[in-house]
Amino acid sequence: MSNFKIYDGKELFEKEFPPRGFIIENIIKEKDTMMVVGTPKAGKSLFTLQLVMSVTSGEPFLGQYEVKKPLNVLYVASEGEIEDWQNRMRRMHKYLDFDISKFKFNYTSPLSLHKSSGDFVKGIIGAYQGEKPGLLILDPVYMMMIGGSLSDDGVVREFNAKVRVLKDVLGCSVILVHHTRKPQRNKAGEMVIEDGTSNFFGSQMFYAFVDHMLYFDHNKKDDTREFACTGQRSGDIVRQQKVRLIEPDPLYFELAEDLPFNKEAMIFEYLKSRGQRTWEDIVRDLDMSKTSFFRWARKLKQDGRITTTTSHERPVYWHVK
Repeated sequence: MSNFKIYDGKELFEKEFPPRGFIIENIIKEKDTMMVVGTPKAGKSLFTLQLVMSVTSGEPFLGQYEVKKPLNVLYVASEGEIEDWQNRMRRMHKYLDFDISKFKFNYTSPLSLHKSSGDFVKGIIGAYQGEKPGLLILDPVYMMMIGGSLSDDGVVREFNAKVRVLKDVLGCSVILVHHTRKPQRNKAGEMVIEDGTSNFFGSQMFYAFVDHMLYFDHNKKDDTREFACTGQRSGDIVRQQKVRLIEPDPLYFELAEDLPFNKEAMIFEYLKSRGQRTWEDIVRDLDMSKTSFFRWARKLKQDGRITTTTSHERPVYWHVK
């Protein structure tokens, strides 16, 4: 139900609005509008797809950022080929949990959302007979504004207004995926975070509209990706995080901090001293993310150093071979 109305003072002060919690801890809140921006081919859509898989499955994003509860997700894509989208999702799902029953993918021709009369909104609502999506992705912005200039403040205000109405009618959070110029970096190769406007492509009305932006960039010096938040309203969104793309198959991002430390040795020595253990035991005792454990455990298994024992009557156990 929409909250758009005129409130008298007494009603406004006494009405109990449900608190807006996080969908993904320190990344995006309920009813937030977030923009993921980055240079072409940096991996923005892959990053957003991984986020979507966490939201549908309830698994922590990047093995670290807690998902409060699984939600329905609608991904609207108007760029790329459908075969490529399918291929990426299949490769990602080999490693990442993904509840496809909570996912809808609207592969559409380019849109003029800023001029929409409401048919697009009605179409989205009609696609959901029951529970509406808790998260809506529009990827990319420039293909959602055909016939309008990204630098025209008036056109962008119209686009923002349509997104605002769409978000209110659905009661969901929105992620807009957009392009940006190459971000500035310091001598150490780190992304420079200021007010977020210097690298932004298009009207500043985009920047004024969203609750926060995540700048996503590929640092070719160390082959890491980095997302950095700027311009946030709430003050509790993650400031900066490095990730690394694991490819080609399976395909996913993991925290770059997992890589320098010898996780293989940790897992091997733990199993050598403790004997058979489930993966839940290992990640708890070693304070390691599930994503990190399975990456290194699979490598140890491929190298013939550890193996698994399975049975219909008990869980899977990992142990030294």
